[in-house]
This record gives sequence, C-alpha cells and structure tokens, in this order.
Amino acid sequence: MESESGISYTEFTYQLLQGYDFVHLYKQHGVRVQVGGSDQWGNITAGTDLVRRLLGSQTAPGPAT
Repeated sequence: MESESGISYTEFTYQLLQGYDFVHLYKQHGVRVQVGGSDQWGNITAGTDLVRRLLGSQTAPGPAT
C-alpha cells in the first residue's frame, strides 16, 4: 500500500462507488439494466448485489415479468 506502484484510492473503491451509483439509479429512476464490457462484470454484479442487500430481495433487479 505504501509503494508508489500500488493502486490509488479511486481504483480501490471503484467497484463500491459504481455499485452505489446503480443503487441510486435503481431507486430514483427505475434503472434495471447495466451495460458494460467484460472488464466491468464485477462492478455490474456488485451493484445488483448491493440493491438486494440494501432494498431486499423482493426489489432486486431481474427479468421483467
């Protein structure tokens, strides 16, 4: 962590920040789908999981019914 070649705070928290961003979009705007490249998969699933944890499994994003 003290090395100059380590990762920045932004890189370290990026997944969490993107997850909270999706929670906000989900709650405020009804966004249910995230689109991203394969390198974003972990960030996308973190957002979906965070919605489930914060809002409950009944409101979690999923297929439209």
